[in-house]
Amino acid sequence: NLALRVLGRDGHPLERAGAAGIIRRDEAHVASSHPTRRSAAYHTASAGDRRRAHGAVAETLTDEVVRAWHAGQAAVGPDDGVADDLTRAADTLLGRRAPVAAAGSFERAAALTTDPEAAGVRLRRAAEALAETGRTEAALALLDQADDLGRLELEAARREQLRLRLAARGGATEEAIEGLRSLAARVQALDPLLSAQVWLDA
Repeated sequence: NLALRVLGRDGHPLERAGAAGIIRRDEAHVASSHPTRRSAAYHTASAGDRRRAHGAVAETLTDEVVRAWHAGQAAVGPDDGVADDLTRAADTLLGRRAPVAAAGSFERAAALTTDPEAAGVRLRRAAEALAETGRTEAALALLDQADDLGRLELEAARREQLRLRLAARGGATEEAIEGLRSLAARVQALDPLLSAQVWLDA
């Protein structure tokens, strides 16, 4: 009902949908009566209607993670404020051991970020989250996207580190170890902590 009010609508559509058995509702919750119906209703709506609905829902929520997701879906173009909220949500999701959801938040944040370097960092973090779940191809695809955005040497080193770790998991152990040792030596003067982390990977 709150989201409907944000949209300037009353609660009658929910009442009609409930009476028709399309949704189930109580004092606090509204749910579709069937996943297929929910999917059909969502995907037959226009892109503009979906964005407006996500925006209205975002305005009514107190959960920062869910609110950030809805705000991200409502965004039409670059929006650094929403991107920052999505990044914080992704960090929270990592803390909750939900790396796939975190990766999605990082990736959406990158798409809404105006600064290419910051967008590249967020894509790399999305790749790291997916790598932890064994989704190597998806992680590598995100790293390739990040390569097109980020030019900073240390950030490039972090992407190379992840690629080498993934190569080692894929069986190219000797080449990965040699690559990690070389990378650790290259970044020693720039960032001793990163160099130590790379040595530990090796």
